[in-house]
Amino acid sequence: ITLANFYVTNNAENQAVDTLYKVKFIDDNAKNKFINLYKNSLAKFNNDSIDNIKEEQFINEVLSNNYYLNARISLAELLNKQNKTNEARAILQQTLINADNYDKEKVILIVTESRIIAENSEQQAYLFLKNSLKNKDNKNLINDADFLYTLALFAGQNNNNAEMERLLKRLIKANPEHSAGLNALGYYYVDANIKSKFKLAEQYILKALEINNKKDPYIVDSLGWLHYRKGDFNKAYESLNFAYNNAKEAEIGVHLLQVLQVLKNKANDETDQQKYAEEFDKVYNELNTNFANDKIFIKYKNKSNKSKKF
Repeated sequence: ITLANFYVTNNAENQAVDTLYKVKFIDDNAKNKFINLYKNSLAKFNNDSIDNIKEEQFINEVLSNNYYLNARISLAELLNKQNKTNEARAILQQTLINADNYDKEKVILIVTESRIIAENSEQQAYLFLKNSLKNKDNKNLINDADFLYTLALFAGQNNNNAEMERLLKRLIKANPEHSAGLNALGYYYVDANIKSKFKLAEQYILKALEINNKKDPYIVDSLGWLHYRKGDFNKAYESLNFAYNNAKEAEIGVHLLQVLQVLKNKANDETDQQKYAEEFDKVYNELNTNFANDKIFIKYKNKSNKSKKF
């Protein structure tokens, strides 16, 4: 894996692919021997620190972190990058068969495949995750935080907002410190402009920020968008400016543009008007250069005629 990463760093992706194909699978016999060794150690020694570890937790956490799994995921992602999507998915599906009944491995592989699918169709990715739950062997996946979070996001991206909200609530109830889930639900209430939920949204977003030491730009973006919705444009600018400077993303940039637009129009001082207009142009041009085909930026451009505003 280290050698493959070296090849990727040096733009030698084909060599990286060849290298990753050579990483061998630790077969089920090896896994079973390892598990039996673990069980025997429990029977032989009265060790509280070991006894308190559930067997399933031990298997999922230890065995899912093997080189083979990481190599196969890296291989699939590289193949997908080379537009070999079918081959990438085949790699993940074959690895899933080898994963047997280890739920954490299943989640990692299924979520990775769903993200590859989403690059072409978010709807198909959503259906793929939903269909994976129909397999009786995957019944525990819905209780995994990563699976639940990914399924919720794809539900929202497919305009199934009620399901997204339900899934995120379930996620947060089971994992109160899941910052991404907290932020996602808070942001949903804000972006959908559900004013009756703004107070709850603020609690979720602030808790997510606290968990992430108040530095995650995506969560700061949610806070800035909340300030914008509440009409506190100066606070909104402060948060969104920080978020955009730390994560040059189209959606954050579009949020910042809308705040700058309002601040410029509200400014009484000509110097402030010029300042906000220049900053607007700078951000707009950056987005137009880097995200010309991004659907969020395209939607913004279609709704807002820049030349009429500034």
